[in-house]
Amino acid sequence: MPLPDELAALHKEAERRLRWQVWLLEMTTDLGVPAYWAYTPAPEPTAAARLRGCGASLSARYAAERALSELIQSYSLRTEAGPTKERRGQTPAYPPLHRCYLADFSTRIPEANVVPFSDNTTVPDTPHGHLAALREALGTSGFTPRAYERHVSDNLAVVNIIIPGLERFFLITEGDVVVPGSRGITFLNHP
Repeated sequence: MPLPDELAALHKEAERRLRWQVWLLEMTTDLGVPAYWAYTPAPEPTAAARLRGCGASLSARYAAERALSELIQSYSLRTEAGPTKERRGQTPAYPPLHRCYLADFSTRIPEANVVPFSDNTTVPDTPHGHLAALREALGTSGFTPRAYERHVSDNLAVVNIIIPGLERFFLITEGDVVVPGSRGITFLNHP
């Protein structure tokens, strides 16, 4: 997909560092918050694509940047830590979930399309503006985010955000079977 210059440079840098083709998947949902998944395909057809980075933001450009940066970070951490043992997926009996586990959207989902990058997003000027816009997008769809402050100091904040009712399909890539909730089932029944 054609990217703006700075994102194209980051994409090229990711491919240089990983020494592998990097795919950038636009995966914005009906909530309207731009989201991207950057990943490298698995080295063999039966293996899962393990190197990945995700990014979501009210800014499409920043969401794509975060996905590519997180991919580089995960690769760097994996390289530093050394080889890890691959977990075997428990999903082969469930073909749709198994496709999520494999996570190679470039070759395993033939109906996927290459689309041009679009940054027609409006971004608030402040963190409070971002929070208000995200709460509004979620609230309009009937979701209420919950925050758990694990640690907050003058220099660091660690906060877990949970949004009851939204699926967490990223768990499938770690080998755990995750059954769709009512929202996911609605999408399955209405293409």
